[in-house]
Formats: sequence, structure tokens, C-alpha cells
Amino acid sequence: MKGNSKKNFAYNLLYQLFILITPLVTAPYISRVFGPEGVGLYSFNYSIATYFVYFCLLGINNYGVREIAKCQTREERHQTFSNVYYTQLMVSLFVVLIYALYLFSLTGSKFVVALCFVPYVISGLLDINWFFFGTERFAVTTIRNCIVKIFLIFFVFLLISKKEDVWIYCLIISLAALLTQIIMWFSFLKTEKLVKPDTSQFWKHLKGLIILFVPVLAVSLYRIMDKIMLGFLSSNNQVGYYENAEQIISVPGTITTALGISMLPRMTSVLSSNEERKFDILFRNSVFFVEFICFPMAFGVLAVSDVFIPLYYGQDFFYSSNILKILCISFAFASLASVLRTQYLIPKNKDKIYIGSVICGACVNLIINAILIPALDGIGAAIGTVVANAVVAIYQFVFVFKEYKNVKSYLLGLPFILFGFLMYLTVVLVSSFLKFDGLGLFLIQILIGSISYIIFAFPFLFYAKKKRGKQIKGIVY
Repeated sequence: MKGNSKKNFAYNLLYQLFILITPLVTAPYISRVFGPEGVGLYSFNYSIATYFVYFCLLGINNYGVREIAKCQTREERHQTFSNVYYTQLMVSLFVVLIYALYLFSLTGSKFVVALCFVPYVISGLLDINWFFFGTERFAVTTIRNCIVKIFLIFFVFLLISKKEDVWIYCLIISLAALLTQIIMWFSFLKTEKLVKPDTSQFWKHLKGLIILFVPVLAVSLYRIMDKIMLGFLSSNNQVGYYENAEQIISVPGTITTALGISMLPRMTSVLSSNEERKFDILFRNSVFFVEFICFPMAFGVLAVSDVFIPLYYGQDFFYSSNILKILCISFAFASLASVLRTQYLIPKNKDKIYIGSVICGACVNLIINAILIPALDGIGAAIGTVVANAVVAIYQFVFVFKEYKNVKSYLLGLPFILFGFLMYLTVVLVSSFLKFDGLGLFLIQILIGSISYIIFAFPFLFYAKKKRGKQIKGIVY
């Protein structure tokens, strides 16, 4: 991962972090003001609005990037963008209309909160981030999103002060999403232009968007539907507990997400140029990098969860730590599947394998949720998520194993599971002898975990470097 790939990864990592920065910075304050009930009310309605945004976008975050990355000339890029966006626009207008009809079915606080998410749904109609990702202009999206998020944080602390302000919080989040997309259009029109779309291409692009939307929808069933099912089968309190636990596990997930988004256009471009050797090296480097970071992160979060959750969210959310411990396992499976999805299956147009895996995962998740949520509440939803992500990762790996000649390189980083587990045992053991609590104990745990993982893992890194030579240079050092 060199040159533009490394720069794009850095920008996209920053972009993904700023997507999370608002809830992470504001969460301790919001959690204490709203409590589990208020957080649950926000999360439940936000999850429903997110589904409408998903239907606005369909599979454009993968399909659009791939189509733009294939373009060889400026004129071809303009025509492709206009054709694809025309399809997105037509679909989005219909979805926004459906959301308006959905509003009329609500009453009371649910109607007020859902109404506040109208700008958020409209933002899906204007979303063209996929164009900038496809042209590998990650700096544009990163800088503008960072600016909007900073203002968002400011207004949250300025305007939110009591439990009844949930609707204000929802409106701030919603308007920020819309403003971000409006700014992106100004950036687009400065350097690019819209041309008359070829409407005959509508059905072709719609088919491509729907094909790649199926896995997006399926994945959402065990990322977003969990909270909706908790709202119906349990309570808003449980939605609040689950929301805050999921926020924490999403932080390490931004690294693998950023890697996947930044590498997708590069891998597609490399394949388009028939550079199979280069594709092979980039893929193996990415796999090794993800294994190096995802396993210690999963074990690290597991080790500090009991101390961190009440410290960060307050004692009212201690139950979230139990959910977080289970979701840690889910993160490891999701990270490995992310590499296979964005850097092998999608660039190689193996859409059927990708779709089949997430459909299986979604079905498993829905069944487990329906069985376990009524009995175990948020714990049941977390178990469903773990099993679903495991099914997806194993399904994809089995199919890639059949055709990828160098699949053994995918196994080279598995010793990091052992190193992460040893780090976890070290943190737990040393913590049991300490008399600190709260922030002091948490900081010591972080220090102990970091040092112990370096001690356990780095001798293996030298071995791996010797074994694979220059292929991992720049990835693990």
C-alpha cells in the first residue's frame, strides 16, 4: 500500500472517524441528559430513517465507485456520472415520497422525531460521495465532512440541555447530513459538469444498483434491524444500551471500512489494466494489515469494557458493557469479511458470492433475533450479530479459497489471534492487582495492553517480513 493508496487510506480513515466523531464526542453528554430511554427513542427512529436513505442510494456506494473508476477519459466520466446519478435521483424521489406517507401513520413524539429526520432522508437524494471515492479524491470529502461535524458538535452542546430536547438533537444530526451533501455538490460543480443523461441506460444502472443493494440491505438487517427489532420486541431502554455498545465497537471498525473504501477503486483500476501480479500483492498486504489490527482491537475492547462503559456513558449504561463484550467477536469476523468483499469479490465482479453470503447472514440474524431478543433483550441481538458476521465471513472465505491461488497468505496473520488473547489475559491479570479505578485504571489498561501486544506480536512481524519480503513493507511498519 504505497503512494496514492496510502494517502487515500489515511484520508478515508479520517473521513470514517469523523462520521463517528459526533456520537463519540457527544455521547457521554447525550447519554447523561437523555438516559437510556431518550437514546433509545433517537436510535429507533434514526434506524428507520436510515433504511429510507439506503433505499435512496441502493448499492451506489459500491456500484458508483466501480463505474467511475472504470472511466478512462474526462468525458466518459461525466457521462457515466450523469447516467448513474439520474437513476439515483429517480429512485430517491420515489423513496422520499414514501417517507412522507410514513409520517402520516405516526402520532405524538414518534411523529415529531421522525419529522426531524426528513432532511436526513433528502440527503440520500443528493449524496454523491461515491463520485469522489471513484476518482480517488478522498481529501475533498474528508475536509468538508470534518468542518460540518465540528459545527454539529458545537450546536449539540449549545442547544441540548434536557430530556425533552431529543427532537432538537435529531434535527441537528439530520440537517448536518443534508448540509454535507449540499457542500459536496458545490465541490463537484467547480471541477466537473453534468451532461444530459442517457435515459436508455436507466434500467441497466438500476439493475446494477439493485444487485449491489441486496447485500447492503442484508447487512443492514444485522446492523440496523437489531435496534428496530429491539424497539418492537423489547424496550427503548434496551435500544439505548445496544446503541451505545455498538458505537464503541464501530470505532475500530472504521479502520477496516476506510481501507476497503480507499482500496476498492484502486483494485478495480488495477484489474482493468490486467495487472494481476499487482492485484495479488495489494490484496495480500491488506489482509495481513487487517489481521494485525483487528484481533488486538477486539481483545482490547473486551478487556476494558467493564471499566470504560460506566466511565464514558455513566452508570445508567453499565448493561451496555455486557453487550459490548459479545460484539467484540462480531468485529473480528466483520473485518475479515470486509477485506474479501471490497478488495476481491466486488473488484472481480463476484457479486453472486457477496450477495449469497450476506443473505445467509441476514436470514440467520433475523431468526436468532426473533428467538433470543424476547428472552435476552440486547444480549440476544448481540449474539445474533456475532453469528451472522461469522456466517458471512466463512461463506466468503470458502468460495475465495476455491479459486485464489495464494489463499495461504490469508492465514499468515492468524497468529495475531493468539497475541491478542495473550494481551487480554495480561491486562485482566495485571488489573486485578491494581487499586486504581475509573479513568486511572482505564489508562493503565490501555498502556499495559499496548506494550504487551507489541512484545508478543513484533517478533512474529520480523518473521513475516523475512518470509514475505518486500510485500509487507509499508504495511506493518
